[in-house]
Amino acid sequence: MYRFFATILCFAPFLLKAQVASYNQYSAALAGINPAYIACVDRDQLSMIFRDQWPGYKQQSLLGEFSVNRFSTRFSSSIGLFGSYKNFNQESSDIKNAGLQYGYRVYFLNSVFLNFGLGVTASEMNVDINNVHYTYDPKASYTYVPGPIIQNRALRLSYGLIIQEESNGFYGGISVRDHAVYTMLDGIDAITVEQNPTLSLQGMYRVPITRKALFFAFGSYEKTGKLTTTNLGKETVLQPSFHYMFLQGNFYHSQLGSFGIGYKAYFGNYGSTHLRYSLVLGPGGFFTLGYSHDAKPYIQYDRIRLKTSHEVSIKIKLLAIKTKKGR
Repeated sequence: MYRFFATILCFAPFLLKAQVASYNQYSAALAGINPAYIACVDRDQLSMIFRDQWPGYKQQSLLGEFSVNRFSTRFSSSIGLFGSYKNFNQESSDIKNAGLQYGYRVYFLNSVFLNFGLGVTASEMNVDINNVHYTYDPKASYTYVPGPIIQNRALRLSYGLIIQEESNGFYGGISVRDHAVYTMLDGIDAITVEQNPTLSLQGMYRVPITRKALFFAFGSYEKTGKLTTTNLGKETVLQPSFHYMFLQGNFYHSQLGSFGIGYKAYFGNYGSTHLRYSLVLGPGGFFTLGYSHDAKPYIQYDRIRLKTSHEVSIKIKLLAIKTKKGR
């Protein structure tokens, strides 16, 4: 039992730092970033997104997310459902999330909306502890040996605020995502594992070019909370706060779609460039199909090579469907 938990403490930094996954298609996963998005910015939407990160490598991960919400004008409120799944091949772990979100908007100073959001998420995590030590090495070969599974279930909260211009020229937001606190037993001693909340800042600004075309830029910054364990009153820091920044510029045409280019920087770890494409379909542009890919450079045998990732997304405007049926 002691060896089991010693392994956790030893390799937790690898689990957190060696594999960091986030979506390129920022606009296709808004509800998962800040629940306040469903109050006005991204209301009456059904969206699905899937990411395959670094296929063919030990550090491969699969991410999927689904969200749907409806807005009530009478109550200035939106109710949404949210779910996600993450599978990390590197440490043979998976995380499942399912939750309920509520958004409320207020018209403020005759020019902007204040959007408030709250989310409650049920989360389940399973980790195969024998394999958390896998690190990326193109020259090495590893043998998979199944081991004990850490399982944790918990309820988590997320909450946020967004200030949005009435004309939708810009918005800025802030959100906080709590993490589960759980206790493991090592013989008769209890080990408490805790991660502080993650703070996220988001923003968008758009510039009209023609009646049907515009340029818009997304940006976000996240600071994860440090991960600590406490045993017999002594606190040990497994992983300090981690910082991540995302920037993306896009050209959009209401009848054609969009093209974007961006960069993700994981400070102290790595960075990657990415390209994004979307196609707008149907009456009123109610259906959007998106694809993006990114590239992370590395050196193997004195040559620069690339690890790539791929994403596919679907967004459907629910109000557009309702209007069409009413004609």
